[in-house]
Amino acid sequence: MNSWVITAFVFFGVIYISDHINQMNKRVKRTENQLEQIAKQVGAPEHVSNEEIRQLVKDGEKIRAIKKAQKDLGLSLRESKDYIDFL
Repeated sequence: MNSWVITAFVFFGVIYISDHINQMNKRVKRTENQLEQIAKQVGAPEHVSNEEIRQLVKDGEKIRAIKKAQKDLGLSLRESKDYIDFL
């Protein structure tokens, strides 16, 4: 009986934490969108590597572009892939 209570507690705890992580991810995405809009309005220059990355994508070198985005922009693998797909 005690194991069922513990299992239920852990299960609902995981659901609770997962829900909060999803909410935080949504907030981060909204913040990123707002920052992009502000950067466009202010006229902030793009990172120097963006031109090179775009050229790699145009040349069909998607994997090299992802690696370059990781290195130069400090992005994770997932963030780099999403960034390259966005371009």
